[in-house]
Amino acid sequence: YTQSPKPDLYRRGMYTVWKRTVPPPSLTILDAPDREKCTARRAVTNTPLQALVLLNDPTYVEASRALADRTLRNGGRSDHARIDFAFKLATARTPDPQERAVLLGSLREFRSIYRH
Repeated sequence: YTQSPKPDLYRRGMYTVWKRTVPPPSLTILDAPDREKCTARRAVTNTPLQALVLLNDPTYVEASRALADRTLRNGGRSDHARIDFAFKLATARTPDPQERAVLLGSLREFRSIYRH
């Protein structure tokens, strides 16, 4: 699978061309069902390869970069406001106090790691 040129780069996934004998590798790793029959319930698995796809696949890296950029531009000035903004964009709800505390703690930890 080659990456499409700029105008088609961000088209919806339903327009993705699937080769019948070779489905997209990242979707195979994420347990996408084959397209030969209707699937009402997908298999649920959790493997190290799935984590690597989500961390390194250009699709997800670009999406996370766009989320971060949008959060920095429109999410307010405080960490609290930015976390609420990004969380709401990703999940369509505001974080509860426990989730917010975990995210603020993670932010502090990552800042200390990447400043050194």
